[in-house]
Amino acid sequence: MKLPSSKSKIRVNLTPLIDVVFILLIFFMLVSSFSQWREIPLELSTAASVSKSNPSISFVVLQQTEVIALNKQPISLKQLLKILSARLAADAKHQIVLRAEQGVPLQQLISVLEKLKALAANNVSLAKNEVSQSNAP
Repeated sequence: MKLPSSKSKIRVNLTPLIDVVFILLIFFMLVSSFSQWREIPLELSTAASVSKSNPSISFVVLQQTEVIALNKQPISLKQLLKILSARLAADAKHQIVLRAEQGVPLQQLISVLEKLKALAANNVSLAKNEVSQSNAP
C-alpha cells in the first residue's frame, strides 16, 4: 500500500486572483474619474471687500423663503436671469456677488450658479455671511 507523500505538488490557480485584481482596478478607475466631475470656480469675498457703489456689480441674495433679491429688490428667477443677461451683454466683465442666507438649501445655490454659468457669467463671487458681534461666542 502506498501512502500519499507530504511533498505532493500543490498547484495554485492564479486565475481567480487575477480576476479580482482586474475588478478592483476597474472599480478604482471608475470611482476616481468622478473626483472632479463638475466644478464651479468661485471667489469667496466678504461684503466689505466689494464696493457697493460700483454700478457694474450685481448683488444677488438667496433668501430662506425661496425669494431672490437683486440689489435688495425682490425678483423672480426668470427676471433675474433676464436682467443679468442684459448686463452681461453690455459688459462682459460685469461682476455678480451671490450670497445665500442661512438655511437656504445648497441645491438652490448650486442651481442658481449653474444658470449663471449658462449665461456665461465669468465673474461670480460667493459672499459669506458676516457674524455680528452680538452673535459671536
